[in-house]
Amino acid sequence: MSALAALKRLAGTPPLRRQVELRELLRQKEASELLPLLKAALADEEDASLRNTAMEALKCLGQEAVPVLRSILQGSRDGELRLFAAQLLGEIGSERALPELIANLKEDPHVNVRAACAEALGKLRHPKALQGLRQATRDEPWVAMAAVHAMGQIGGPEALKHIKEVIEEGLYVEMGIAALRDSAMPEALELLLRLAQQAHLADASLQALAELFLTHGLRPSPQALRPFVPWCLRNLQEHKAALLLLCLSQSEQGLPHYLQALGDEELQEHALEALLSLRKKAVVPLIEALKDTSRAGRPLMAKLLGILGEAEVLVRKFLQDEDPEVRVEVALAAAELKRPEALRALQRLARDPVEEVRQAALLGLKEAHGEAP
Repeated sequence: MSALAALKRLAGTPPLRRQVELRELLRQKEASELLPLLKAALADEEDASLRNTAMEALKCLGQEAVPVLRSILQGSRDGELRLFAAQLLGEIGSERALPELIANLKEDPHVNVRAACAEALGKLRHPKALQGLRQATRDEPWVAMAAVHAMGQIGGPEALKHIKEVIEEGLYVEMGIAALRDSAMPEALELLLRLAQQAHLADASLQALAELFLTHGLRPSPQALRPFVPWCLRNLQEHKAALLLLCLSQSEQGLPHYLQALGDEELQEHALEALLSLRKKAVVPLIEALKDTSRAGRPLMAKLLGILGEAEVLVRKFLQDEDPEVRVEVALAAAELKRPEALRALQRLARDPVEEVRQAALLGLKEAHGEAP
């Protein structure tokens, strides 16, 4: 059976079966034989099933389909086909298609095709596309927003410059900030911090900063975040980003909120770091918070007190705490003291009803005496 006949037969089969048989056909036939047939099938406006089958075949061919897809962008009068070609070239990721994608971004009469070209160029992440994408920010909104996003995907100093220009022109400010957020560029931190100084951009810029940290690990310095502590404190109820940035600022003003964040698995690491940075200033609030048995994160509070050198307070005040995890921390702290009263506390904890507490206490006794009681 010829390749064309096979394609026509596949066009009438159920989708799942068609995918299996299509892959088998592509395995049997050379791409050089199939590509002209697929291009002809795409041009058949009367047989939608055949056309869709040809599209599926091109997706399966990947890089081998690039010449046909480029020629479609260059010469097809069918906007739907050009849209398909632009989208698939972005998925395939072939830099060979840069000239056609850039040209169609600028000149294609269909807005959806121009937007698809911008999206594809973002996926290719090639700096050669930046000038065309910058020009496209003056196109219709659908195209312009895709272009701004694509520049963020491409990244680099030139992309940052263009995104900054877009924001300063007031064209697509929120999309520009989102592009900075997605860019993974260290330089984006400084720009977002500057933008956050403008009241009407503070919300979007600071939330973008938080996401840039969470997604890409790019972290502003505590000093750089200190001017935005008032914003964080005002927005704690509305934006989780506010509490994260407050933790990263390590400001003393945030101390009560760091204690609260110890009960949040997503934030507790940053809250711990903030509390440790405050050192002795955090001790009294930690002790008072630990006394409240209804609070979340109490074992972490106990651990922090031990790290901050308050083992004696832990042993004296929390030896009989109702939370066994806190008592484990008391045992670990007592082992560090190596004093008679600490040894007595360890002996008591070695008889605790909870095994983890007993094990921690026995370990402390072994370190102190070289033997268990």
